[in-house]
Amino acid sequence: MSRVTIDFDASGAFVVTVGPGRSSKQWLPHGGATANPAPGLVINLQHGILLSMWNTSGKLDVHDTAFFLSEAVLHFKNHRDELKSDPYPGGSFETQLKTGRQVRGFLQLFRPGTHPLSIAAWGDAVIDAYTKANTVEQMLEDLPTIQQAASGSSAEFRELIARLSNPGGDLLLLAAMFKR
Repeated sequence: MSRVTIDFDASGAFVVTVGPGRSSKQWLPHGGATANPAPGLVINLQHGILLSMWNTSGKLDVHDTAFFLSEAVLHFKNHRDELKSDPYPGGSFETQLKTGRQVRGFLQLFRPGTHPLSIAAWGDAVIDAYTKANTVEQMLEDLPTIQQAASGSSAEFRELIARLSNPGGDLLLLAAMFKR
């Protein structure tokens, strides 16, 4: 069995180490999150872009968010490579998540203000957000190992990992990853 350690290092990086010699660093941008977990959450991404999640059913989770962000990556890549759009002309990127006829939630990427932003900046922010959402997804896949590894970590990190067991905790952990 591989040894897993997780913590924040001295520079503010979120570090996951699996076994001897293999490690993954997730650098966290400056910024923050305004958490109002039921039903809305707004996360400040890079370049002043906001990720807004409205959880109308209580069933919206980090998997939905990661899927939305992966679709956004493709959308902005298409604008960059095929449409040659610069600056980004769309204003926002959003979706409504449904299961059958039930609306589970709304997700939106937008940037307040009237100053247009380059397609490269949109892409950077969305890729960074997707990477963080995917990290939380991976943590959920092996939650017992992550919780055990967190026992030797800082109190701040243990608190974040404890959130994963609670409804909506995955989205709160995702938001916390943007605070550092």
